[in-house]
Amino acid sequence: MTVAEADDVYTDTGVEGDKAVAQTKAKAATAATSGTPGKYIFKVTESLPNDVAGYDKTVKNYDKKTLDNTYYVIVETNTLAEEKATAISVADQTVAYKNDTNFAGEKNGTKDSMTISLTPTLTPADSNSAIAWTVTGKNAAGEDIDAADFKFDKATTYGTAAAKLLVKNAGTYTVTATYGTGADEVKATATVTVTSSFKDVPAGAYYNKAVQQAYAADIAQGIGDNKFDPNGDVTRGQFVTFLYRYAVKADPSVEIKDADVKGTFSDVPTTSYYAKAVQWASANKIALGTGDGKFDPDAKVTRGQAVTFIYRAKSNPDTGASGAQYENTTRFTDLTAGSYYVAPVTWGVNNSVVSGLSTTEFGPEQTASRAQAITFIARAYTDNGNGIFTGIDKAANR
Repeated sequence: MTVAEADDVYTDTGVEGDKAVAQTKAKAATAATSGTPGKYIFKVTESLPNDVAGYDKTVKNYDKKTLDNTYYVIVETNTLAEEKATAISVADQTVAYKNDTNFAGEKNGTKDSMTISLTPTLTPADSNSAIAWTVTGKNAAGEDIDAADFKFDKATTYGTAAAKLLVKNAGTYTVTATYGTGADEVKATATVTVTSSFKDVPAGAYYNKAVQQAYAADIAQGIGDNKFDPNGDVTRGQFVTFLYRYAVKADPSVEIKDADVKGTFSDVPTTSYYAKAVQWASANKIALGTGDGKFDPDAKVTRGQAVTFIYRAKSNPDTGASGAQYENTTRFTDLTAGSYYVAPVTWGVNNSVVSGLSTTEFGPEQTASRAQAITFIARAYTDNGNGIFTGIDKAANR
């Protein structure tokens, strides 16, 4: 409320009792504008009120008009006098990738991040009191979130100001907003479901869940700018790294220590990000070299190679099966008889780990995309008890 105009000024002409009149009118003004801070002018003559304490009003200043010996007192509401809210609510949200200008380009740890705006509703309205925000939940890998997974731009907001929750992973988050303390405390919870950690991974894509869970488990990372590049190519070094990270996540005892890294191949530097993965894959006969002591880590991995690496990582899951023994019983006509990938692809099709590019084409020599690579791995290892990949749709395409 703005300062009253001249014709709205409350007037009292008595010498005695001016303070009481001012107090009474201040109290009436408060009742008429419940919860609304503002200013009110009281005009008195001959005598100046000392204060209007006790009615949640404070004398701000006064001005003596010397021509008519009239005093004008400006009395301003105390914001603490607003009526306390008795209820608070925050709406549930389901979002895919979402960004906010306040966090543009910001990182949470080593990962790209996204933000979700949360707006509280207070009943009755209170535009000044504090609201404290907390969050619990699980990321897409089913792990309890911790301080490394999220943060608020401000852990305390005021009134109806929105809180901004920054998260680094897809998952289900329970947000709690707390208003007031002691007997006046009220709380509200909201469920925030983040279906995608990347702006180029649509919620309905066949690879969405696999990508989100791989990302949450630190098996696969984005390429920056909140992108995953699902249609990008995968190299041999990258693919065995995906498999190695999964293996270590499932069984930390298989991790190769820095001091134990060896120069397994001449084209794999011991300081490269894929050195441990290549050493692990070679030692376990998952990925062999390309000849002449080389691994060719930067070569693009094909769909046939990708499913073969997975097949070998699972220790030839069909007992006694091998490339020579296992005939092509799939519907695909582009699998060359006797090829190294016939048994793996047949196993993959029979177990819904892979499907095809069409009803008759598997595309064993085509380069595997990042989305396909992660999806193959996720389907092969979903629901096996370690909680890394869960509920992956094995009937989806590709």
